[in-house]
Amino acid sequence: NNFLYHNTKYAFLLLWIMVLPIFLKLDYFLAVWLTEIPANTIIFTKLLMVYGLLYSLMRPMVMAIQAAGKIKGIQLSAGILLILILPISWILLENGYPIYSPFVVMLGMWFFHILLEIFFLKRLINFSAISFLRFSLIPLVLIISISLLSITYISELMENNIYSVVSFLIISMFINLILIYYFGMDKITRKKVTELVVVKYKNLKGNK
Repeated sequence: NNFLYHNTKYAFLLLWIMVLPIFLKLDYFLAVWLTEIPANTIIFTKLLMVYGLLYSLMRPMVMAIQAAGKIKGIQLSAGILLILILPISWILLENGYPIYSPFVVMLGMWFFHILLEIFFLKRLINFSAISFLRFSLIPLVLIISISLLSITYISELMENNIYSVVSFLIISMFINLILIYYFGMDKITRKKVTELVVVKYKNLKGNK
């Protein structure tokens, strides 16, 4: 179970490090890539990024359920949730909701899917929701909150040019790595990482 808690947390955080700065500077990246940005492109892309983050959180749990060998229940439940996306999206679009509404519905269904996976994991492998909250979700919420607020503030201060954006990407990665080190790792993992960095530094210093 500890492996699952850590695997879920680190899978999300690795993607978060890459997604957050692109999410905040998406208008710049699209402007460089496209001559004219089509309507709703930014919102669609950001929703897909959020979907990717949710999927990274969910994937280790899916693998744990598959390893247990009893996938009928979760597959049936997931299928029902995915099918519900179509009628709910149709109702929303028919009533004048924005064109990106189906993506929002899909994200909502994936969130319920994660809750279902936690339910099935509790039945299959004695999965502890309290431990998952303590070792995975609380550190994730803390890191996301601090990094999102601080890096968004920095993003607002920096201009949209190549030098500022590259600097912003480096600053964003550095802040996230510091937060992950202090809030995302337990004492044992933090000690191992510190020892590894020290060894690598001494090896580099010795090769000069």
